[in-house]
Amino acid sequence: MLAGQCTEILDLLIIGGGLSGLMVAHDYHHRPPATSPTTTKPSWKLLEARQVLGGRLANDDQGRKIDLGGAWIWPHHQPNLKHLLPQILNEEISTFAQPDDPSSTRIDGGAVALIHALSNDLPSENIQLNAPVTKCTRVKLDSESSASHLIEVETSSTRSSQDDDDRDTADHGDSSSTSQVYRARQVVIAVPPKLISKHIHFEPPLSTAKQRAMEASHTWMAGVTKVSLVYPTRFWTQPTNNSTINTNMGLPTHLGPAFQVYDASTRDGSVAAITFFALVSPESEAASNDKVLAKLVTNQLAQVWAYFEYDKEVVDQLQNSYLEVHIKRWPLETYISEDPAPRRIHPHPHPVPALAAGEWDGTLLFAGSESDQESPGVMEGAIGAALRVLQEIP
Repeated sequence: MLAGQCTEILDLLIIGGGLSGLMVAHDYHHRPPATSPTTTKPSWKLLEARQVLGGRLANDDQGRKIDLGGAWIWPHHQPNLKHLLPQILNEEISTFAQPDDPSSTRIDGGAVALIHALSNDLPSENIQLNAPVTKCTRVKLDSESSASHLIEVETSSTRSSQDDDDRDTADHGDSSSTSQVYRARQVVIAVPPKLISKHIHFEPPLSTAKQRAMEASHTWMAGVTKVSLVYPTRFWTQPTNNSTINTNMGLPTHLGPAFQVYDASTRDGSVAAITFFALVSPESEAASNDKVLAKLVTNQLAQVWAYFEYDKEVVDQLQNSYLEVHIKRWPLETYISEDPAPRRIHPHPHPVPALAAGEWDGTLLFAGSESDQESPGVMEGAIGAALRVLQEIP
């Protein structure tokens, strides 16, 4: 693709290739013709700033199918994920109970399996990777046009080196983008609001309420580093001192960088893994050394297990028997996190109506999990936000 302006006027342009953006693209692409079989199919494209699709959903890079991003579904109060996705994808999304917390479930193959299922059912030529959007401009057309305005979307060819080492997400679409201007009748931005305010300039400016809401928002999970350790066996499932080992719990942060841990093993038991959520100090050696970080989190959990008086042999296995270390440092992802050196994990987001409101007479719409008014920040919210904007797209 050459630098310059795209002559085609798209019916819809989607910015953001995470779960919400792909959900919009999938539904829009597979809509039946509006009037008759001879009706021209609506035109659309999806632009993704990174080298891969998936947003905050990613697996390890060795095919172990370990979630290193969003992972859980709570079926009792997340109806979109439980019922809607299998209907839209025309297949069952296989889930299984979290080994140490049956109230939640995980997805076979990792949550990124949703990204693969959606993107594999879309034409690759409609998806442009490595295309960070820098500007959206509302342009008035001449009076003879069927619409009074279009939106021009400018992209940059700037490339993040961090994206070159991304884990198992969805590598789908054209990644050879250079600077480009796209024109569309309607635009959906499925990007965390904080990043919209940081990376995209709007002309004319968005409403004051929208700007303030985006600037005040925070991207859920963006400050987290996930650490997953693979072991020869799930030794922690064997009782010790007549008690069951607890692998799903919050951790005292004065003992180390992790604040939560859970059993990340696969359903079939072929991979035995423990995963930690951590907030890593930017000054610590662990900020750039995976081995050091792995040692810190295992020592941290070992102190907790020792407090519960688990067998010394079990504690020793935790600290010394892991075979692989898989780490995803989300703060270093330019188009995921607004802060590469976070010092706190922000609270879970709450619904903010201004984040969901459209702009420019409904031609500029906002999806993305944080904009959802029911379950912001999680996968359920990503789908909910997509369903909301799809109702506003003719």
